[in-house]
Amino acid sequence: MNELKKHALALSLIAILIIIKFLFIPIIDWQNEKQSRLALLERKIAKIDVLMQGKEEISNWKNVLEQQLVNLSNDFYAKQDGEKFKRQQQKLIEAEVKAFNLKMNNIGWKTTIDNPVAPLTQYSVSYSFTGQGTEVINYLLSINAADKYSEIAEFNATFARKYPGQIGRLTIRLRRTFYMNVNEMLTTTEQVEVTT
Repeated sequence: MNELKKHALALSLIAILIIIKFLFIPIIDWQNEKQSRLALLERKIAKIDVLMQGKEEISNWKNVLEQQLVNLSNDFYAKQDGEKFKRQQQKLIEAEVKAFNLKMNNIGWKTTIDNPVAPLTQYSVSYSFTGQGTEVINYLLSINAADKYSEIAEFNATFARKYPGQIGRLTIRLRRTFYMNVNEMLTTTEQVEVTT
């Protein structure tokens, strides 16, 4: 007992250290863990708040993009049978070429391609024709003035019988691409609002 009284201060210090080690340190670690979890949850909440504030802006952008889609869909051909579409376009091309006093050399359709980005199908036709330079230019201008969009994907011109001040005869080989809507496209803003 005397030994314990001699070392009472040391023993009480050891008891305090044991209490700190096994009681207070686990409580402090637990509190630190809870604080880090709370900080993580607060960051998540802050991110969600930012997204919720941007929701209206995102909704506005969505409406603008859908309206642009409606406007662009008017430039493309409506959904229809592909073979029938090709026949109609070929007859139209041949009639236009003839109307401009040009001679059709050949015409052929390329492989149909489904556009991976937009709901469109691409129909490409290659054809060549010959005629006077001014008539060829007028025909090319009429292609660009058409109601429905067609892209001139390839263009090759060969000049013949050129004279000073005259273009002469041209032989043109071009590939035009027509775009057809795959889905039934929207045509009015009311339809856009109904689907959102």
